[in-house]
Amino acid sequence: MNKYLFLIVTLLMSGCNHYLKYETELVSVQQEGPRIKHTLTSKDEVGLFSNRDLSIVATLGTSGITIILKNKSNEKMKILWDETLIVDHKGRTHRTVHHGVRYGAHYELQPPTIILPYQFHADTILSADTIHYNPGSYSPGYIYGNGMGGYTYNPGYSTPGYWQGGEILRDSVSSTDQLTEIKKETLTKDVHLHLTLEHRNKKQEYQLTFKIKDVKIED
Repeated sequence: MNKYLFLIVTLLMSGCNHYLKYETELVSVQQEGPRIKHTLTSKDEVGLFSNRDLSIVATLGTSGITIILKNKSNEKMKILWDETLIVDHKGRTHRTVHHGVRYGAHYELQPPTIILPYQFHADTILSADTIHYNPGSYSPGYIYGNGMGGYTYNPGYSTPGYWQGGEILRDSVSSTDQLTEIKKETLTKDVHLHLTLEHRNKKQEYQLTFKIKDVKIED
C-alpha cells in the first residue's frame, strides 16, 4: 500500500471513534487514621462533603478527577501527592499525577501542594500509570523510474511523537456496538480516590468513593 494512502486510512479510522460520556456521583467520603474512621455526613449540596477542617467537592470523568478543597482551619494543609492513589472500577491501584506535572515527569517525585488557612485549591488528578509516549513515525524519501522515462523523487514523511493517557475510564469506542460491553464493565461500579493530606503535623487519609451511574455515546 502507498505510504500516503496508509497514513490517510489510519487517520480516517482514528476519526471514527465514538467518545463516551459517564454519569458519576461522589457518594461518600471517609476519613481514616489512627483510631479514626467516620463518614463525613454534612452534605450541603450535590458533591460537597465537609467536616470541621475541610470541605471537598469532586467529580469523576473519563480523563481524571476534578477536585476543590477548602482548608477551613487556621493552619496550613498539605496534599501529599506521592501517597495519593486511585483504585479504578476493576480494582486496580494507580499512582497519580495532578495538573501542572509534565507527562514526561509522571514517575518523578511530586512536591506537596500547600493550602493556606481558609483558602481553596482546585486541581485535576490523573492516573500516572496510563500515561505513555507514542513515538512518531518516519519514512525516508526515495527515487523511482528509469533512465528512459526519467526519475521521480517521492519525498518521505515524518510524524512527531506525543504523550497521552491519564485516563481512569475508557474514553472512546470504535463501534457503538461496544457500548453494551462498556456498561457491563462499569455500571454500578465504584472508583476510589485515596487522598492523603498533612494537617497539624499529622497525616490524614480520606477515601472518596464515586459511583458510575450511566455511560452513553457523547452527542
